[in-house]
Amino acid sequence: MRSRVVLALAALVLLACSGQARALELGFAVKGGLTMANLDGLPDFTQGLEDVEIDEPGWTARFEVNDPFESEWYLRFGAGGTLSLAFNPELALDADVLYVQKGAKQDGRITVLVEEDNEEYVIPVTVTANWKLDYIVLAPMVRYAPLGAEGGPYFLGGVEVGFLMKARTHHEIALVGDRQSGSDDIKDDLKSTDFAANIGAGLQFPISPSISFLLEGRYSHGLTDINDNLTMDEGLPGASRVAKPNIKTRCIYALVGLRF
Repeated sequence: MRSRVVLALAALVLLACSGQARALELGFAVKGGLTMANLDGLPDFTQGLEDVEIDEPGWTARFEVNDPFESEWYLRFGAGGTLSLAFNPELALDADVLYVQKGAKQDGRITVLVEEDNEEYVIPVTVTANWKLDYIVLAPMVRYAPLGAEGGPYFLGGVEVGFLMKARTHHEIALVGDRQSGSDDIKDDLKSTDFAANIGAGLQFPISPSISFLLEGRYSHGLTDINDNLTMDEGLPGASRVAKPNIKTRCIYALVGLRF
């Protein structure tokens, strides 16, 4: 995988150089905004739960899944700067350095049906988990602006290498009016780097001869499994199917900024 990333970076540089028509010009941009993050491959502990029945002396329990514990998009933040090498007014190579918050959100609702002494008790349970992963991201991207210095739309394509800074999970369980919450540091359970492919587009509006305002969106698709040692509780139903889940990052960026 690392060799493919190196080849991709070399291809980006060659593509940019192929459009060289004059001396390189250096530029700089600052940008920041929101990210919509998700993690593909997170386990759903409710899988197989409806097939489980607990039979103990004097009481029994079974489960109904009201809302599966599926991964959802999670609103977070990202910001940083870009160093640009312009080969001509239309084509440039951007090198982004961004602090990006990734992760995911999981919500699940189940009902526990307990039968004791010929009476049935209905116990609703809600479980919430927030996965918070913070990365320093290096993203070399080829930028093509059809209208050049006149502004207008531009298009991006490239790769992304993320270096994990922090990783935590925050969870909450609501049971019959009682709420219990906690958090865990999972940085040591995840790989220190993440590799992704990026595509994007934006609009630039010149506000002076040397400054442009930017509106930019991009999608980052993780290519590698970031899970190193994170395992699912073997006591949960379906654990054998995803004992060590294959987890990949997904992220949508919505950024604003200034290019100088």
